[in-house]
Amino acid sequence: MLKTTSVILLLLALTLALASCEKDEPPKVADPLAGLNLPATPYHYAALSDIPDHFIANSGGPLPSSINGLDNTPLNNPVTDHGATLGRVLFYDKKLSANGTVACASCHIAANGFSDPEVLSRGFESGLTRRHSMTLINARFYQRGRFFWDERAATLEDQVLMPFQDPVEMGLSLTQLETIVRGQPYYPSLFKNAFGDETINAERLSRA
Repeated sequence: MLKTTSVILLLLALTLALASCEKDEPPKVADPLAGLNLPATPYHYAALSDIPDHFIANSGGPLPSSINGLDNTPLNNPVTDHGATLGRVLFYDKKLSANGTVACASCHIAANGFSDPEVLSRGFESGLTRRHSMTLINARFYQRGRFFWDERAATLEDQVLMPFQDPVEMGLSLTQLETIVRGQPYYPSLFKNAFGDETINAERLSRA
């Protein structure tokens, strides 16, 4: 009888100990990047690959190369794998408009050459844009290095922030844009990966 009682007491003590350990464990926190469908290792955006020779080097023919010597990437904003990953998330995020209905990708559609099959695109309240959506293909090697049909943006970084502030396209101020981005749980770690810390501001948005 005494032996049975000892076994029961031992089991009870083990049960209490395990319960205590479980209570001491920190609560599990959901992965903020879950649901974004990002690869565990970023794609290799920084290194160009699989580009035909005739596209990057003049073979001696009568026509100049398409992109040889025309890389307009700023020296202070080189392409990185994590920076481009952040840029891709920003590009497809519909939360970054006044009513959460349109993203950059809404007017620059990958299946349509990163442009729009319609003559004019529709903004966040279905208003029509003033001009046709320009393709974004080979923006890095755009020969004139300026953006928009009237070339009012001197760099791609300058161009990026303008649609967010357009009253028809996305309808935000830069302050509102920064607030929305800071409010999403997945951006701090993406910004840290891209820039080394979690600081979120318009300048970094334009660089991504």
